[in-house]
Amino acid sequence: MEIEIEKNIPIPEKPLRKRRGKYPFIKMEIGDSFAVKITNEWNGKNIKNSLYSSYKNFKRRFKMNWNFAIRILENEVRIWRIK
Repeated sequence: MEIEIEKNIPIPEKPLRKRRGKYPFIKMEIGDSFAVKITNEWNGKNIKNSLYSSYKNFKRRFKMNWNFAIRILENEVRIWRIK
């Protein structure tokens, strides 16, 4: 099998990929909060750990000096932006 070499074939543009986080930290203002429901698969502690890890990565990636508070409530885990 012989492979033919072709000339002047343009390279297609790469599609823009938007990295979308799981949680909407970037949209939050001080005093805003959101909740994640506790399910059979995800208990409160798992969700709290996921939120903590996600907001720490968010702060590091975007060099934000923001602070958050996380609380496990009856059937949800809620996170507030406090700074």
